[in-house]
Amino acid sequence: MKLKLSILLAVITLVFGYLEFGFSKEVGSEAPIIADFSTEPEILWLWGEVVTVDIANSKLLVRYLDYETDAENEIEFTVNDETTYENVNSLAEISPKDTVSIDYIIDKADNNLAKNISVERPESVDDIPEGLIQEELPLNEVSKEPLEIP
Repeated sequence: MKLKLSILLAVITLVFGYLEFGFSKEVGSEAPIIADFSTEPEILWLWGEVVTVDIANSKLLVRYLDYETDAENEIEFTVNDETTYENVNSLAEISPKDTVSIDYIIDKADNNLAKNISVERPESVDDIPEGLIQEELPLNEVSKEPLEIP
């Protein structure tokens, strides 16, 4: 019985030894190449209200609500030539009290660099398709006939 157990143990050891060394090495293989995405900064997003616009220094100060602490904070963004705009053409068209949505990155100097600034504009009556606007009657033109209740 001891002889059978010893032989079985030796066979298992040889099989696992072969599997470990035989399949773990590839001919000519080197360390695996892993893509390094850490060099590209993460794009962050913020929605808030413009406090100040400094066109001379290409800066924008925005007040936003920090949802984790329920506190209003302010953050300064730097704008450059690569910044894109939606609903405006440049930083000069943005004014305090505008609501903005900003996609930004934190650069190596810890500046908040705006990649895209979208200014939210309220819809005007001209933008609403005809037929969706219902005219209301003035209060003095209320029908004088009594309503019939079925």
